[in-house]
Amino acid sequence: MSISPQKISRTEDKNNDEVTNPTLEEVNDESAVSSRFEELFNCPLFSDIKLNIGDDQYYAHKFLLVTASEVFNAMLNEERWKESRQPEVELNETDECIPVFGQFLRYIYCGKVELTTDTTLPILLLADKYSLVSLRKSCVDYMMRHIVESPDTNRTLTWYQYAKMTSQEELANSCLKFITSNFDLILRTADWLDVSDTEVEEFLKNSELLVASEYALWKEVEKWLIVSENRLEKTEDNLARIVPLLRFSMMTPKQLLDIESSNLFRNHPEHFSPPLNAAYRYHSLSPDVITDIGKEAYRNYTDESYSICCKINLQKYLELLPEVWSQSFLSGLSSSQKAILVPIPFMEDIWVVRQI
Repeated sequence: MSISPQKISRTEDKNNDEVTNPTLEEVNDESAVSSRFEELFNCPLFSDIKLNIGDDQYYAHKFLLVTASEVFNAMLNEERWKESRQPEVELNETDECIPVFGQFLRYIYCGKVELTTDTTLPILLLADKYSLVSLRKSCVDYMMRHIVESPDTNRTLTWYQYAKMTSQEELANSCLKFITSNFDLILRTADWLDVSDTEVEEFLKNSELLVASEYALWKEVEKWLIVSENRLEKTEDNLARIVPLLRFSMMTPKQLLDIESSNLFRNHPEHFSPPLNAAYRYHSLSPDVITDIGKEAYRNYTDESYSICCKINLQKYLELLPEVWSQSFLSGLSSSQKAILVPIPFMEDIWVVRQI
């Protein structure tokens, strides 16, 4: 089909005006338009559909829903879906998503949403479900900026699980780095007791964990094992997988005796006796024969009893030489041995001394 010369000429004239007209100026009133649409949020004026989520009901406008979301477009604009012919639609959302659905819907109207460490994941789940790409990106960016938080607001464990399930590699890697370098903090978060057995196994296999001591780590693992009825039913299976990952030779004999007095030990001695006996043997041997018998890898322990960590207040890290003679810090190494000071991410004053 040919285009008339007249139409081409008008198009060319318009393009030439945009390039050459010195008075050309674009007026941007996006904020005013956004504010007008925000006034329609949950407003019965011109509303042509109601969304029922749990006990909540929202007035909505189809033209905004279908232009924002491919899922809503299919649901409300295609005859094969019964929702397209109904004035009210029931949406089935998870318990964690129901309280934030209003914030999610407001974003569709005006492109704004308030995020916290508690609400970001459920809003992200809604963005995934309804295919709001821009909101999904904003939530992930928020997570990347708020991985470093105090125990009462830290949700890194839950974000890490989500990132792995959805192949968000950058987020997963950032979460794992923080978890590894701040495991003492992670053990004090509410999410620790809800973490899956797969993640517990993954963490316990990691020699890079920064923890006060192996015994302190065990006490938190013990809480995880017995915190819920559902997990108690799987105690036998969990112990079979988790106990071999604990490094009992890194505990003192007194700490080993404390474990022997626990209910878990009394109820399941078959899982604990072999590794505890090996740990007792390790402690009974003289240092010159320990090298290949019962030796387990250190984690990054911060308790001074391990004599492998020191706390240093530094004003400028770059002024410190990366390699130092170990006898300045460790009395347990020979004079010919060296150690490297390794800074721990997110913890400004903590450096771990690694033997070379």
